[in-house]
Amino acid sequence: MVSGGINRDFDVSDTDFDISGNIKMGATSLLLDTYPLGGSWRISAGLLKSGTEFNAAGTVDVSGVQETADVTARFSKSTAPIVTTSYDVRLGKSLAITPEIGVIFNGGIDLAFEATGTTLQSAIDNDPDVQEAIQTAADTNKLPYIALTISYRF
Repeated sequence: MVSGGINRDFDVSDTDFDISGNIKMGATSLLLDTYPLGGSWRISAGLLKSGTEFNAAGTVDVSGVQETADVTARFSKSTAPIVTTSYDVRLGKSLAITPEIGVIFNGGIDLAFEATGTTLQSAIDNDPDVQEAIQTAADTNKLPYIALTISYRF
């Protein structure tokens, strides 16, 4: 299955900083389905190839010097196991709506902050909140999966 997603650019400016970036959310998956009760309820398991990532670059004034920093975030495993459950709600013979929930076992999130200047990089490296965010992201080994599919059979 190829899933659509979000691909958005953004720009934020203030008197002390300018930030621009992009967020992408989308995936391709290969799933095996089982219908344990023989009806519309389904359990699926397989692999999800994630195209989800966040990138931002910003310029900030550090003691009168303009410095640039980049932030990136993406799944530690670009291909991750996934388990879902769903139920086909039939609307006539051809149309169905399928809500689906599940878990992606992504192995954590790689979160990185990199600055061009040593002053800003040192501030990033020594900031306990930044280090806690990096560790929390790395420890996030499971993420929720939510989908809504509308299908039509000819």
